[in-house]
Amino acid sequence: MTHETYDDQRGKVNPPIRSEADRERLWRGIFAGELDWVCSDHACCSESHKEGDLWKALPGFGGTALLYPFMLTEGLRRGLSVERVVELCATNAAVAYGLHPRKGSIRVGADADLAVIDMDSARTVTPELLLSAQEYTPFEGMELVGWPVRTMLRGATVYQDGEPIGEPGGQFLSRPLTASAGIEAAAS
Repeated sequence: MTHETYDDQRGKVNPPIRSEADRERLWRGIFAGELDWVCSDHACCSESHKEGDLWKALPGFGGTALLYPFMLTEGLRRGLSVERVVELCATNAAVAYGLHPRKGSIRVGADADLAVIDMDSARTVTPELLLSAQEYTPFEGMELVGWPVRTMLRGATVYQDGEPIGEPGGQFLSRPLTASAGIEAAAS
């Protein structure tokens, strides 16, 4: 999605939707090793918060559920490996914030936070598919492959076959005060 192809004010978001040239530059940065990780945000707003004056409309829309399907669809099409997608979406952020190897890795002693992806699953994005409180998505109609079929949090299944299951809840993790402390710890 680029500002050339999406002109609906419901797409108001910070930072704003960029151009095709900007998107291509980001992909070149990924392949050149200039970008360490890719993340998504989920700041959903209802239709009523987006109506009327563009300047008064709230910024934000949901997108977190599309991180892996988008990165796998677009990344693999461009020649990115599955391992690099995992580094970009999980491992590298955990390292930078001092949470690795507990987070962002599959190994004995790690938290067993896992997303199991069906690499053959192709779906068309709809608001209902995203399980968000938002009744629209600017990504509606996109065809993406590589959808999560199971998500585990600390070894317990919390999402399976399109449905959230299990108990809600999180756990606070203390981390170094600076991102560079995490990188230094991972290097030692």
